[in-house]
Amino acid sequence: MTLQLSLAPDVGLDRLPAWFYCTVRLQHTLRTAIHISPARDDAEQQLRVSQRHADLVHAGAALAAHLAREYGYRPLVRAIGVFDEAVLFARAGGPTRVRDLAGDAAGDPDHAGPVTLALPPVPDLHALARLLLEPAGLPPEGLVTHWCRRECLVARRVLRGESLLGVLPERRFHALPEAERGPLVPLTRSRIQALYHPILIAPDLAEARESLATAFISLAVDSQGRAGLAGLGAPLGFEPLGEEDLAFMGDLMDGLLFLPDAAGGAVWI
Repeated sequence: MTLQLSLAPDVGLDRLPAWFYCTVRLQHTLRTAIHISPARDDAEQQLRVSQRHADLVHAGAALAAHLAREYGYRPLVRAIGVFDEAVLFARAGGPTRVRDLAGDAAGDPDHAGPVTLALPPVPDLHALARLLLEPAGLPPEGLVTHWCRRECLVARRVLRGESLLGVLPERRFHALPEAERGPLVPLTRSRIQALYHPILIAPDLAEARESLATAFISLAVDSQGRAGLAGLGAPLGFEPLGEEDLAFMGDLMDGLLFLPDAAGGAVWI
């Protein structure tokens, strides 16, 4: 038997070697083959689930909640103390406070027309962006979203003045090359510490849930394992994740996604 582990599409290339290393460790512990495969996007993750090609799924908050509700996937583990946060930013010389953005949308001569926001098409990030923009009180026609198929395009659009604002995961923002990040000015950051990427297990593997969770947790027992965990973004290791914890995160995502939407339009880039 080979377990299929589907990785979230926002796992960076820099973290894949650590994921492969930790997967090898898991195989030795479990005496079971594990095939690891990064997904291109959430749609591919969901397709794998619907076709029963994903025994374990590493997913963002919105998709994880959906898989639990619609497909019966159960929570397995999550990285200790690691949360998904976002940064809202502009380029130097642009707006410096979120509450001033309504002035831009209302006809500020330096930024005529609606506020334009660049971000990747990730539901979790979209929810955080709406939360970060809420203090601006933008009217429905006051925001146009520029959906960027690749994260690297977000910062570039802001730097070129093609979008007034950008939103990126906090880790991605700080990992930008200095030539790109230097001219960018963070307006605000999310600090809700409630969204994260859990690992879920398929419902037909319920009997193996405890042994799999133990194997993930045991990665932290020696220095080599801890080094691998740090490389994949879980420096403190993994901890068990309960049903109530996943349900709470799903309810929170529902609340964030149902915030009043100020989007007056959307453009794919």
